Amino acid sequence: MAMMQQPAVEAIALLRDGYSNDAGLLDENSFVFSDDLKHISINPGDAGVATESTDVQAYGDALINALISAPVRPKRLVNIAQQCISGEISELGELHLKLEKRVSNTIYVPLIFIILGLLALLWWLNRSA
Repeated sequence: MAMMQQPAVEAIALLRDGYSNDAGLLDENSFVFSDDLKHISINPGDAGVATESTDVQAYGDALINALISAPVRPKRLVNIAQQCISGEISELGELHLKLEKRVSNTIYVPLIFIILGLLALLWWLNRSA
């Protein structure tokens, strides 16, 4: 299941960088794993022109099929797969963030606390001097 998360999305991103107009659409059979399950490759189909949103939707289909056959179905991954299929997630960058279990603005909360702490320290040092 780990290979169907970030490694699969990264493989799609690498494939998208090399897409030409005659590249085919992805489906759940496009994801090919090595025998030792340490590497993934993507083989697009023959028909159709792929867009980023169709690739994300195909990823959602493949993820939901992998989850159906898995003994454990994490609710977070099921939700991500459903969001990909429904079109709520349509970009690879957004998909990366969802799989990382964070949103793009979570870095700001610790930074705000650090800045407030430094301001309090400056105020205390200025007052004691």
